[in-house]
Amino acid sequence: ARLRAAAAESEAISRIAQAMQGHGNPAQYLITARYIESLRDMTRGNNSKVIFMPVETSGMLSTIGAVKEMFAEAGEKRTDDGSSDVPPPPRPRQLPT
Repeated sequence: ARLRAAAAESEAISRIAQAMQGHGNPAQYLITARYIESLRDMTRGNNSKVIFMPVETSGMLSTIGAVKEMFAEAGEKRTDDGSSDVPPPPRPRQLPT
């Protein structure tokens, strides 16, 4: 069972890398997806009074921004002069610690 799961994970990484065509890091994409799934699962608990807030939110937000930017780059349209008609997304700021 573990070997099948590892083979499936390897195939998923290969397919994601192929779909990204060199635009970004497929491992980072998978980590971000799992992180978001974990946050979703934590909010489904019975105790709705508890709010989970990661200690390192700036890192998570920058990762989500990077994934968004990656998809924006893949789908952006170019004008006749080669420039993009889509403005770049804002960069996350580093919060003081």
